[in-house]
Amino acid sequence: MKHIGPAKLFDSEDAAQRAINAGRVKHRDVVVIRYEGPKGSPGMRELLYPTSAIAGMGLSESVALITDGRFSGGTRGPCIGPRLSRSGRGWTAAVKDGDIIEIISRTGSSTSG
Repeated sequence: MKHIGPAKLFDSEDAAQRAINAGRVKHRDVVVIRYEGPKGSPGMRELLYPTSAIAGMGLSESVALITDGRFSGGTRGPCIGPRLSRSGRGWTAAVKDGDIIEIISRTGSSTSG
């Protein structure tokens, strides 16, 4: 699996959900939701709503989602979770809206740059 696209950056699940619902997430986008990890969001919310909304729009195979939060067992499509920054101080803190992100999956592990 390979995915290359522009970052759509959100500092919370709620902000991402509003944008997805408003149709501002399109084919090839990479949704980046930060500050939902253990330090950013007490209780480390499960990001079921954004992944469900993306799937409901028929975009689960063409939109990637990266987060420092966690996913449910129902997550579909190219999604990368908590191996990334858990505090917003890692590379997700440096991402800007529109940055091009490339994800390449090799035998079950993903890398980005």
